Amino acid sequence: MFGDRYHKSGPPRTKAVRIMRIALGFAGTALIIWALSSLPYDTFREERIRALGEHSTRGVVFSKRTEPDSDGPLYLITYRYSDMEGIEHVGMANLPRDRWQRLNKGDRIKVFFARANPALSRAQFMIEPAFQIKLRQWIRGD
Repeated sequence: MFGDRYHKSGPPRTKAVRIMRIALGFAGTALIIWALSSLPYDTFREERIRALGEHSTRGVVFSKRTEPDSDGPLYLITYRYSDMEGIEHVGMANLPRDRWQRLNKGDRIKVFFARANPALSRAQFMIEPAFQIKLRQWIRGD
């Protein structure tokens, strides 16, 4: 009998089994650490702040440009907007090509900014990762 009636255990494990269990433990731990480090924490943080509510306002486009990217060019605009206290903020948005072409410097666009952090904004029709859109819908219960 192995152990007593209060501390039952199985037969002693062989050295190969112990080594395999330790190796699997390290591999499992490394996999969990890798998965956690791959999470987009900035996106989670932004959506958590936005979940507290957003205000909408009008912003003014003051620059347009394209930047090369591995998936094709990014069509970027930079805009200014004022929060509820009248403080001016600057934001940047990646837009679809057709929307970008229709905008000119000085045009007004709809901007959404977070109540808890007015510097955190997004422009209407801004291209966002699908994960971020799904996360926003999940947080808001849409």
